[in-house]
Amino acid sequence: MSNMASFNGIHNNCYRDALAIIVVNCLASLFVGFIIFMFLGNMANETQLPVSDVVKGGPGLAIMVYSKAVSTMPGSQLCSAIFFLSLFIIGLEGQIIHVHTAFMAMNDAFPKSLRGLELPITAVLCCAGLMLGYSCVTQGGIYVLSLMDWYIASISVMVLVAAEVLVLAWIYGVNRLYDDLEMMIGYRVSPVWKAMWLVVTPLYIIVLLIGGFINFSPVSPGRTGYPPWSQAIGWIIAMCPVIPIPVGMVIAIRKEEGTTFKERLIKATKPRKEWRSSQKEETSHEKKDSHHELDDISSA
Repeated sequence: MSNMASFNGIHNNCYRDALAIIVVNCLASLFVGFIIFMFLGNMANETQLPVSDVVKGGPGLAIMVYSKAVSTMPGSQLCSAIFFLSLFIIGLEGQIIHVHTAFMAMNDAFPKSLRGLELPITAVLCCAGLMLGYSCVTQGGIYVLSLMDWYIASISVMVLVAAEVLVLAWIYGVNRLYDDLEMMIGYRVSPVWKAMWLVVTPLYIIVLLIGGFINFSPVSPGRTGYPPWSQAIGWIIAMCPVIPIPVGMVIAIRKEEGTTFKERLIKATKPRKEWRSSQKEETSHEKKDSHHELDDISSA
């Protein structure tokens, strides 16, 4: 979402777009959930089995339930073709965004070195994703998929979200974020969001993260379970998206000028000069300094 939003104009109403995405996402999740459990209840009634025994849980739950649902509709062949075509389009769209996000991350880190290399790098990323994806479509692919889903969804995503909220609210500064939004959309958003960004959201995410660590258990789909060495691979997978955060912090601090660590840290946490709000801050500081100089001259 952040990557796609970066292509908007500076004065695009990102506040309105963010609220619209949240509402649509929640309504879509409720709608899909109602449909799945409605057909689960129907399947349980037809087979005279408990709902928990009708379909096994897992990443294929929605596909199995929807496949059963469309098979009962008039023109089931056409409905099935449309359903799986829509799944293919959704998956393709997701992969396009993921590949583009990976390329833009590298391009932002090395803009001069990667200039004009978008096509070959995108091809390499697609080939690498294809080769890695083969492991998920083999006979044991469900175990690989469950391993990645278990450790990334329960650990990596929560750590990344917590870091993003804490950095924006507490390091970049919620007041500076308010000023940025006002500069972009032309009005100041509700002060309720300040409490949400500073306290409610970070606290909620941290509680979820701590609860997840306390109740964490090794992944074990089916009856076979996983050997200990595969659990180690799962932790390595979980740490891969998290490790760039401290590494990027160290690199950013080392690049800044300063004689002490504190000076470099302070400079690294400030907006870059290219950002319009930082230019606005510098202009306001320069005006204040000039006013002070004029006051000193007049008083002298």
